[in-house]
Amino acid sequence: MKRLSIALVLAGVCSALFACSGGGSTPSGGGGATPTPRPTPSASPTTRPSATPTPSGSATPLPPATITEYPLASQTAFPYEIANGPDGNLWFTSFSGKVGKLTTSGTETEYPTTPGQLSGISAGPAGASDLWFITQSPGSISKITTSGAVTTFVVPAPTQPQFITRGPDGNMWFTDMSGFVGKITTSGTITRYPVTSPGGSTAAAAGIVAGSDGNLWFADGNGAIGKVSTAGVELATYATPGSPANSQPQVVALGPDGNVWFTDREQNAVEKITTAGTITEYPLTPPRGMTSNEPVSITNGPDGNVWFTEVAANRIGVITPSGTIAEYTIPTPVSGPFGITLGPDNNLWFTEFNTGQIGKVVP
Repeated sequence: MKRLSIALVLAGVCSALFACSGGGSTPSGGGGATPTPRPTPSASPTTRPSATPTPSGSATPLPPATITEYPLASQTAFPYEIANGPDGNLWFTSFSGKVGKLTTSGTETEYPTTPGQLSGISAGPAGASDLWFITQSPGSISKITTSGAVTTFVVPAPTQPQFITRGPDGNMWFTDMSGFVGKITTSGTITRYPVTSPGGSTAAAAGIVAGSDGNLWFADGNGAIGKVSTAGVELATYATPGSPANSQPQVVALGPDGNVWFTDREQNAVEKITTAGTITEYPLTPPRGMTSNEPVSITNGPDGNVWFTEVAANRIGVITPSGTIAEYTIPTPVSGPFGITLGPDNNLWFTEFNTGQIGKVVP
């Protein structure tokens, strides 16, 4: 099985995208940890207009955007994924074992959780006042209320849980690089379903999202996009361009056009797949001296476009449904842009793993 790796030196801590270490030991139980409030940003945010972007693959430029960066209290927090919470704030995971909350004005609160490397995070089922997040090692899934109370559920071994999303059936669905897509009920009952890559090998399941067809779609780092029903039936697996040796899908998102959009690190491209399985690829152009932009996370934007992070290129990218691409350079060099989400203020918010910052893009 091809292991998902982003070939980064993330502040000298970890060079793996999804799993720096495996594990399946039992974490400690839940309970609300005492939050650490930060009534003001730990440092003054930096706001800079981005230069008018250079379009890639189209002659029609997109408008400039403004990027603001908010330094976190801990510059070694290593913020990872980020989600729009039910309380109108941004919530993010970190490799330092904490969940963070950031208001749209930059006020930060930290909530210590079960020790370990945290990865995916998502708002809970519709109407719920909680969020759910993944601890890679040891393997567990936790929910956290907007007041910071944490309840943890152990994923059965062998396990390498990665990403989590709200399902169309009222459950939370997650991926597991051990070759599973799983669901967890709001009371914590976990069911895992085996998934395979084209050819029958074990899938390296990564990003996951509910599609417009009522199924769960996931990225397979072995060069495929998979589809699973809410009953756990593997409906299809679609080989991606360059598969298997030169394709490594990363994160998926439901686009404004009803298609599933995803990033592919090995192809250095953003791609979309229709519910019928037709894939269209949009290549990125690496900066001079680089071989790849290393696109990672992706999300639906407020403007009818899809937005994504480029770790190696230190950029935030945007692509229209028809394939026009523009990229915006982040003010802080080598910031390690990783997770990205649409915020409650209709701006794009992203994590900067290397520099311990949260960034905001105003389209």
